[in-house]
Amino acid sequence: MELSDEVLEGKITYKGQPVPYAMAIVTNGRDSATGTAANDGTYKVEYAPLGEVQIGVNTDAGQGMMMSAKMAGQHSDASKPAAKFTAVPKKYFEPTKSGITTTVTEKGPNHFDIVLE
Repeated sequence: MELSDEVLEGKITYKGQPVPYAMAIVTNGRDSATGTAANDGTYKVEYAPLGEVQIGVNTDAGQGMMMSAKMAGQHSDASKPAAKFTAVPKKYFEPTKSGITTTVTEKGPNHFDIVLE
């Protein structure tokens, strides 16, 4: 397996709201890579597989990460509102069943906003 050097990045939203701490899973059928969204919904998947890819968005894992971050005091800065957990339907969890696709090209940039309804 040869890893690509490409990065796929963008923002994950569900019904117009950012989806913090969601895990983005990207696969081209042979290779896959994952990345986690920040508290504003922006995500970055490093070593994204090349070609047409399918994308899944899993918020179950993110819910645990968000709880850990809150308990660790990462959201104690009063000037920044704490991210609100946004769950997405399970139909988006599995890349091969989500219906979300894009193309990752060599020598990017590779920007794709994941808009879920």
